[in-house]
Amino acid sequence: MTEENAIYYCLQCGTNKFKSVRANQFFCESCGFTYFQNIASSVAAIIECRNQILTCVREYDPCKGMMGLPGGFVDREESAELALKREIFEEVRIAVSEMHYVGSFPNVYQYKGVEYHTLDLFFSLRLKEKPQITIGDEIAAIEWIPREEITYEQFAFESMKKGLRRYLNGRSKA
Repeated sequence: MTEENAIYYCLQCGTNKFKSVRANQFFCESCGFTYFQNIASSVAAIIECRNQILTCVREYDPCKGMMGLPGGFVDREESAELALKREIFEEVRIAVSEMHYVGSFPNVYQYKGVEYHTLDLFFSLRLKEKPQITIGDEIAAIEWIPREEITYEQFAFESMKKGLRRYLNGRSKA
């Protein structure tokens, strides 16, 4: 089914007179209800220690087996910084405090046939020593990759490639 002939049902009254007005806006011709499907926020950490970047092998789809960065979705009532601290701890059991904003990039996240539009915010952290890492259940493995050996094609999402590229091109080697 294409977007032009897709059938949507109103969340308020249940009729099939729920039409797409714009990419993120739907309007019910029957009851007048307007729904906005806004983007989700996501965070990721570029963790560097001794000129190596901490990468994660994704345990699950989307993009199972590809490289990623510690991170995930921002929960309701949560700041990006708090979400990043929580996600880093859940995924690699590292407690962090200081982080630096790298930038944000839009992304499309396909999950079980549903397309989610996200805004992915990237932060960097520099560690003096490699910490003891315990892998969380969303990660198959971790790998420390030297900065100069980062291959963008290995990474699961376009936003990650852009975030890494901005970070690696934006600062000199330590």
